[in-house]
Amino acid sequence: MRGSMSRSTGGDAFFPNILGAVELKTRTSRLHEALGRVIETQNWSEPQIRDWHETSVIELVRDAFKRIPFYREKYDRAGFDPDTLCSRRDFTRIPILTKDELRQAPRETLVSHGDDGEHAFVQTSGSTGVPVGLFVSRDALEWFTAVNTLLYYRWCDAHPLTNVLFILDSKPHNIDYLIADQLRTTVMEDRFLPTSEHTSILAEALRELEPEYLSSYPGTVRNLARYMIERGETGTYLRLIHLTSEMLDESARNAISQAFPEARLIETYTSTEAGFMGFECPTHGGFHLAEHNLFIELPGDDSNRGKDARLLVTDLVNRATPIIRYSGLGDILVPSGAPCACGNPLRHIRGIEGRQVDSILLEDGSWMSPYALTNIPANHPAVAAYQIIQHDMPRFEIRVVMNNRCGESDFEELESYIAREFTKILRYKVISVVTRVASIDPEPGHHKVPLVVSRPGRNV
Repeated sequence: MRGSMSRSTGGDAFFPNILGAVELKTRTSRLHEALGRVIETQNWSEPQIRDWHETSVIELVRDAFKRIPFYREKYDRAGFDPDTLCSRRDFTRIPILTKDELRQAPRETLVSHGDDGEHAFVQTSGSTGVPVGLFVSRDALEWFTAVNTLLYYRWCDAHPLTNVLFILDSKPHNIDYLIADQLRTTVMEDRFLPTSEHTSILAEALRELEPEYLSSYPGTVRNLARYMIERGETGTYLRLIHLTSEMLDESARNAISQAFPEARLIETYTSTEAGFMGFECPTHGGFHLAEHNLFIELPGDDSNRGKDARLLVTDLVNRATPIIRYSGLGDILVPSGAPCACGNPLRHIRGIEGRQVDSILLEDGSWMSPYALTNIPANHPAVAAYQIIQHDMPRFEIRVVMNNRCGESDFEELESYIAREFTKILRYKVISVVTRVASIDPEPGHHKVPLVVSRPGRNV
């Protein structure tokens, strides 16, 4: 899929350099090796996966204690001896890693002093208000790329689309930039565009290229879709759209489907800290968890019980800065409760309901999933785009982009509708202010546009 284009659509080059022939050959060889390792795992049974988890977690914890100063100090301080781990029944004794610990750790303590340099420093976008940095090994980046490559071939029924376009975050310490850098073995460099480009520039690139495959973020593609819909355009050339990094809400899905009616939408579940975390089941929806490279502890699992249980993730591939029983993702996963009917042994979840830090604070001090509220503005015909901000327990601001055809009476009706429906859902008197805006843009320095911002949640 190395197609090319003569782009006149502005902006600097996505990458600062061009790969030489030797480097390209080396990367291609390493990617083929990683792909072979990924393919070997695809036929593992559930017992094989469980056995591999047990062996790998024990080995990882002992290795981290020996090599990584951060973990040596952390485990010593907790009085935890990795050599006492014998089976998965012992995993509850492994100290949990928090986001604050990772954020506050000196950078030099997060990697082995004797490391050979085959790693890169990455940083989260900080869309939850708390950016975190860590090191990712070259092996882990190649694994991530190989998994995406294998999935891509499956999505295309082994007949890959050659006319492709990637619109991604181009900041050098962003995980998506590093994955894009790996993809240069199979994709021409001018097929990558930065999300920092204006929507009109990205739309012009779509018109010029007419790609069959697009990989980007829900917020970016939603903005493209709205831009095209407002101008009466449709992109019937697109056959497959891959969305990652953010959650896709129903209003964005509807807009994207309207602008690109021939495109199939596919989602993957990823994070900076833990890498590739899951992929959409092509048969039954929801997501299969990436248990070939992760050990994931859902609340209610044998190793993760109690009233304070939360999602814990251990990355079994990245050895540069090991991520072991990490609680900092804050994602709320909804287990299916039964094996997926497609026959895949990887555990299946119905969905990802949101980030705990952006959950809604209720009157009794508990928290509610943000998706209890998002359907209210999303389903209103006058609203083209929206963002919900909870300033404190009773006060909400709902920022809306109105459809062009809507007038002042529509806006006044929307204000009453939101106040009424929010109070009905939250069961306390809500002070809501609806603000009309021209656009809803990412926070400075980020590519994500959070649908819900909870100030109380971010202060916790």
